[in-house]
Amino acid sequence: MAGHMSEGEAQDKEKFPYHHAIAEVLNGEVKPFDQYQGPYVKTGYGKFWIIWEDMRFKIYNERTGEESTYFPPRIKIEDFKGYFRSFVNSLTKEAV
Repeated sequence: MAGHMSEGEAQDKEKFPYHHAIAEVLNGEVKPFDQYQGPYVKTGYGKFWIIWEDMRFKIYNERTGEESTYFPPRIKIEDFKGYFRSFVNSLTKEAV
């Protein structure tokens, strides 16, 4: 299959650090999708996708259709986790 991503590729924390940060915050799993779009994160709050546009990215929750604001490229993982928690809290109305 063209563009297929393996489980091993999806588990590469250096290649997909923000995906793994989301999984850590929400106790989810990084799952393979394809090599072009990248993996997604499966959680109890739905699937989360990272959408890259013009060297910055945002988070999309497939279940709710909600999107975060854009994050700057190369944001530090700990800073990202804090912003991501705020995004999820606004979606769920509960602290994560």
